[in-house]
Amino acid sequence: MGVDITACEGVLATIEDIVKIVNNKNKQQVLDYWNNWWSPDLASCEHDRHEQVLGCLNFDPDEEQCGFVMSDLFEPLAETNASMLKIGVVRTLLKNMVNVEGTGLDTGVVFAEEVHSFFEGLLNKIAPKLPYLESVEAWGSSRYNGWDVPLGVACFIFDAESCFRKVPTAAGKRLKEIIGDLDVTSWSDYSV
Repeated sequence: MGVDITACEGVLATIEDIVKIVNNKNKQQVLDYWNNWWSPDLASCEHDRHEQVLGCLNFDPDEEQCGFVMSDLFEPLAETNASMLKIGVVRTLLKNMVNVEGTGLDTGVVFAEEVHSFFEGLLNKIAPKLPYLESVEAWGSSRYNGWDVPLGVACFIFDAESCFRKVPTAAGKRLKEIIGDLDVTSWSDYSV
């Protein structure tokens, strides 16, 4: 058995950086997108999906259930007038969608594929000129994943090549305005 090592790089942003994009002007768009994105089919994690969905709390193979139910994280607010909601509430609800579980090499974002899908679509809707969102990752080991990546933190990974041409591109400058820097981070992924 061998170990595959992949060198990766990207511009990292936290959920705190991402929710700054949501403001009073686009709040209704965010809520509309969220309501359209949500499907009751996403409501629960089943045993056959547990292998793909890291972070199901209290997983019991005998009951084929997990304690982290997707509807707890992704279900939108009841149909409501956006003007009644404070922007801080909407941002907090979006932050609550992004959770990290595990330790060491088993660290990952809970429902990573769904989190990526949701935020990729949301960013395309409210900030279409940003660089491509490659994935949402979390790391648990500096030794294996690299010394530059934050440990135990969900990171939104933007395509580095979309941000630079020896100087930042227009998309890179927009991202820098939001997250404050354009440091390209490198890490390694191991598969055993």
